[in-house]
Amino acid sequence: MSVVHDVYNLTGSFLEEISKPSPKNERDNVILKINEFLAKREILLKEMKGPYNPEEQQLGREMIEFEKNLHEIFATIKLEIQQDFLAAKNQKKNTPKYINPYTNVFNEGAYYDKRN
Repeated sequence: MSVVHDVYNLTGSFLEEISKPSPKNERDNVILKINEFLAKREILLKEMKGPYNPEEQQLGREMIEFEKNLHEIFATIKLEIQQDFLAAKNQKKNTPKYINPYTNVFNEGAYYDKRN
């Protein structure tokens, strides 16, 4: 089996695995799987050398489609993480307002009478 087949099989199995929805509390495991996949694939991609036969060229075209799908999934995961960071930041900012709502009371529009 050639390196192209190995990369194709690795990418296909990873795409199937990462396509399954996972709960937010499992996100750390998903990120670890992504890092492991990228490390394995990097090693295999360094071993790939041309020329390729027609079958390997077809596998390469299919891997390009896999890459597009992976990029979409990675973008979705990144967006979810960014939204969680933003929600945590907003929660951190708004929590003190619920604890003591009168800390930032402004006296705009107050009338002061100056009688001598």
